[in-house]
Amino acid sequence: MKNNMRVLAGNLICKLKENKAELVLDENIIKTIGENCGKTAFVTGTNGTTTTTNILNHILEHDNSVISNVTESNMDKSEHKTVVYDGCAKYDWGIFKVDMAAMPLVSKLINPDYIIVTNFFRSQLDKYGAEEYTINSVHESIKPETTLILNGDDPSTLYFDDLNNEKIYYSKNHSDFSQRNTHVEDLIFCPKCGARLEYEYIHYGNIGKYHCPNCGVKNPISDYTVTDVGINEEGKFEFEVNKKGQIVLNLLGSYNLYNTIAAISLARKEDIDCETIKNQIEGIESEKGRMEEFEINGNKVVLSISKNPVSLTEVLKAATLDPSEKSLMIILNDSEIDGEDISWIWDADFSDILKTGNIDNFYCGGSRAEDMAIRLKYEDFDLDKIKLCPSKCSMENSIEDLLNEEGNNSKYIIGTQSAVPQARKILVDKIGDE
Repeated sequence: MKNNMRVLAGNLICKLKENKAELVLDENIIKTIGENCGKTAFVTGTNGTTTTTNILNHILEHDNSVISNVTESNMDKSEHKTVVYDGCAKYDWGIFKVDMAAMPLVSKLINPDYIIVTNFFRSQLDKYGAEEYTINSVHESIKPETTLILNGDDPSTLYFDDLNNEKIYYSKNHSDFSQRNTHVEDLIFCPKCGARLEYEYIHYGNIGKYHCPNCGVKNPISDYTVTDVGINEEGKFEFEVNKKGQIVLNLLGSYNLYNTIAAISLARKEDIDCETIKNQIEGIESEKGRMEEFEINGNKVVLSISKNPVSLTEVLKAATLDPSEKSLMIILNDSEIDGEDISWIWDADFSDILKTGNIDNFYCGGSRAEDMAIRLKYEDFDLDKIKLCPSKCSMENSIEDLLNEEGNNSKYIIGTQSAVPQARKILVDKIGDE
C-alpha cells in the first residue's frame, strides 16, 4: 500500500440486526471510497453476488486498478467483509457487493455507474422478509443515471420496467441442463397482472423462458446471451456469448453461467474486447467456500455455501452431475447470520441427488443436524446411509469421519453461512495451506 496510509474500511455493506440494516462504517469513509473511484458498480441480489463480483473484478483488473469488498474479504469474518483501503489512492473501478437490505443506505453514499442484479429468491425470511420487500428495497435505491444490468430470465426483472434507466439484459438459451419443470418455485406469478406464469423451459428456480398467458408479458430481448453450453472432457463448462467464440469456465454449477454472463455484460458495455474477457474468465478459480475444491489424501473435496432452497438445490444438482462414488455432508446451523428459520430445507429439491445411486453416505451436522436427517428420511433415503453428527459432536470430528471414509473419492461439504468458514479452516489445516 502507498504511503502506509491505510484505512480499515471494514464492512462496507452493513450488518443486519433485528431485521434492520445498519451500516458499521463512518459514512465519510464510504463516501471517500466512492469519490476516489473513476467508476463504480454494485452487485446485488439473492444468490451469486459474491461470484459475480469476483468474476467482474478478475476481468477489470486486466487493465484497471480495482478496489472491491469481496476479493480482499476475510472469509473467517463471514458476512462482515473487509476492505483494506489506501486513503490516498485513486482507483479506476470500485466493484462492491451490496446486500439487498443495505441498498437504500449505501446508495445514498455512493452513486454507482452500474448496478448488476443477479436474481431474487426466498432467502432467510426471518432476516430479509418476503421477496417483494427486498425487490422494493433495491428498486427504491436506484438513481436515474445508473445503468442497470438485469437478469432477463428472472421474472422479477419486470418490477424494474417502470424505471427509465438504461437497461442491459443478459440471459441463457436452452441447454441440456434446462428443465421443463422445477420443484423449487419462487415468484412464479406475473408481476404485471398476477396470473401464474408459464414456462417453455427452466434453468433453475424461476429462471427460464417464460410468458404470461393473461397479459402476454415475456422475457425482454437479451443483449448478451449464453449459448452452446456443454461440458468438456475435464468436466468444465464450455459456452459461447452471442456466438462469439468458446469460453471455458473453471467453476462448478451451471448457475455460475449466469454469474459469468452478468459480469461479461458490464465488461462488453465498457468495450473490453472479447479475447481479454475470455482469457480472464478462463483464469478464474473457485473462490473461498463456493464450490471450492480441495485435494485431501487423494480425494476430491468440494466445499460450498447454501442458505436458501434454490442454492441448496443447485449445489445438490452440481453434485449429481459428478459421476464418481461420493458421500455428502450438510452442516445446518441456525445462528443469527444463518437465519434462525430453517424451514427452507423442506423446499429444496433432493430428488435427483438421492436417485443417483452413487452416494455412499449422507452426513448431517450442525446445530440443526437432526432436522436435516428428518428431511432426508422423508425423501425415503436409505436410513442406514444417514450419518447423524449432532451438535454435541465437534465439526472437526464429523468432517474427519467423512474424509476418512473409504470406498469413494469425492466428498461434498455443504454448509450454511456460519458453518462454511469453520469447515474451510478445518480443510485448509488439513492441507497445510491457505
